[in-house]
Amino acid sequence: MLFTASPSALAKLIGGGCGTGKYLKVNSQVHTLGCDYCGPLVEIARSRGCEVMLYTIFLQNKEESKQ
Repeated sequence: MLFTASPSALAKLIGGGCGTGKYLKVNSQVHTLGCDYCGPLVEIARSRGCEVMLYTIFLQNKEESKQ
């Protein structure tokens, strides 16, 4: 994540792997959107007032991809 002392009025920050959202609310002048793959951590972040999305990663077996 990028932290800046003087963000522009239109500053936005997307935090991938944001966990509990600890760093999403560091600067109130920046609109933040977080995402994480761990449902319980996303729920904690949301309960703290963070805007967070849950995402899932699908991994394919090497052998399956050759078929």
